[in-house]
Amino acid sequence: MLNMAVRNTKKLIRERSREQNIRIGRFFTKKGTAALMSVMCHASNAESVSILDPGAGTGILSAALIERLCLSATPPKTVELTCFENDAMMLPMLEYNLVRLRRRARHDYGVKLIFKIRTENFVLSAADELGGCFDYVIANPPSELLAKDSPEVTALSSLCAGATDIAFLFASMGMKMLKPDGEMVALLPTAYASGVYLDRIRLYLMGEGHIAKLHLFAAKGKGDKPDATKDEMILKFIKAPVEEGATLPISSSYSDGDGGDI
Repeated sequence: MLNMAVRNTKKLIRERSREQNIRIGRFFTKKGTAALMSVMCHASNAESVSILDPGAGTGILSAALIERLCLSATPPKTVELTCFENDAMMLPMLEYNLVRLRRRARHDYGVKLIFKIRTENFVLSAADELGGCFDYVIANPPSELLAKDSPEVTALSSLCAGATDIAFLFASMGMKMLKPDGEMVALLPTAYASGVYLDRIRLYLMGEGHIAKLHLFAAKGKGDKPDATKDEMILKFIKAPVEEGATLPISSSYSDGDGGDI
């Protein structure tokens, strides 16, 4: 399933001009990263599970997580998937991939996949909804600093001290959309750990749940020395209080996925 989504995404990129390839290629989740994010999710033994993929792109992360669930010891009978994507260029490939995923899930694993594509702005839509709907959120959100008077920052003014990277607004709304004990795995800028302007967002996320796993990326420096300048990490949140005495598993790798290819 993941291989299929990646293969079709590469076709989409090849159809664009060289200039567009440079611009759009970096927005897709790399295959290795998607696989790693999916295995960070605990495979539920529930008969029905719900997944949210905000900023879904062409559905690479959705494919990775659905494959993970289908291959688990007790796969669900039904998976309900909601994808948010408002880039018109991505939508035809996203729908094509999800139709293929639905067919594969049913034929190969006996899993019924029900999907919905929503084309609204995820942050603004989630801010207006009650939340608490999903067992899983898996996200590689866009990273862009939004001005303090942008619609998204204005809608979440209680969490924002000023200009804010939209990636952290995605994470905040993702947490809101989780059911109690639900899991969110997100690829986020490392500024989450140090940005002073993110104090309110960190307090919100830690008030709603806790970090259960952390994966750091390190680029290879000169010789065999690691270069700790990579600016992304994977965080797994669980929407539940942290257990007393719990430890935080931390893993790392030298690159985010497959050496620059999706």
